[in-house]
Amino acid sequence: MSNIAALGLNISSDQISLALVRKAGKNLQLVRSASAPMPENIIAGGNIKNPVLLAKTIKELCSKNKVSTANVFISLLVKPSLMRIMDMPREVGGNVNQFITDELKHYAPFSGKTIGHDFSAIKSSKSNRILLGAYDEDKVASLVQACNRINVIIRGIEPSAIGVVRALYAKHVAKKFGTNVVIAHLHDGNVTFCVFKDGVLDFLKQSVIAGKLNNEESIAAFVEECVSVRQYYDLELGETGKKWEFFVAGSAASTDQALVKQTLQDHLRDDLINICSDQSLADDLPVVVAQQVAVDIAAVGLAMKPLVTSSAELKLNLLPAKTDDAHNLQKFGIITAN
Repeated sequence: MSNIAALGLNISSDQISLALVRKAGKNLQLVRSASAPMPENIIAGGNIKNPVLLAKTIKELCSKNKVSTANVFISLLVKPSLMRIMDMPREVGGNVNQFITDELKHYAPFSGKTIGHDFSAIKSSKSNRILLGAYDEDKVASLVQACNRINVIIRGIEPSAIGVVRALYAKHVAKKFGTNVVIAHLHDGNVTFCVFKDGVLDFLKQSVIAGKLNNEESIAAFVEECVSVRQYYDLELGETGKKWEFFVAGSAASTDQALVKQTLQDHLRDDLINICSDQSLADDLPVVVAQQVAVDIAAVGLAMKPLVTSSAELKLNLLPAKTDDAHNLQKFGIITAN
């Protein structure tokens, strides 16, 4: 298909953002972007309380902006969930799924729940490493089923941080040899750090950040987390003298970008600090973006999932296999098992 489009939806407790991206030949173009406040009583404590109402909210936003809902990729918003790098014992061999299933049974937050998961191999000199995503399958299935009933067809689900990585990878991560690149993504009270060495995911950390980055206390907590990632490599791994570059992505409306950048620069004086914003989109994204338009980077990256092949190789799809449409997609080869 030489001309295809996909819709990315980034969902949080206070906002829902969409990005419609079209691929024409080798070029990607942002066709439309929009956002709207999340109505009250739909999401609370990081969980979807009313999947039917959320599905209707998604449909209304898409209808208002005249975008198709036939090829939709959404961010994962559910607790409990996890995303981490795992070092697989060599003796596991081809029994990776069973090994992961057994390991997740020991994760206390998943006790008594139906656990869904997906994984992808990380291509690096550190053999037998995988990126793992796991979640409460019943909660996610409820949203997918509610969406499918009103013709919002969910084709893929992944953590919003993966969408951000996909959006930034081509211009800021690929082919940067000799520099450690950190993508820090702020989403719904959490921050995900992805560290890339020579273009390959090397380290992943998720932390809770109380409040939005619009006051000195929350910014100080965020900066402390950034510094701890840097110190882990310096002190624990003994990798001193390396070049570092940080990219911070999140909701521009809830972030005091100037203060975040200055505070980070004060603590990481030798490193390059970049705050991704609407003003930097042309430099950040491999997508043609109209000027003076507000864009959610995660939503763009989610839409890019079926349109690009990223050498980052972060291929998680947390679409529950128990949903009827997931089975149909698998049957026709749209979802590829790892």
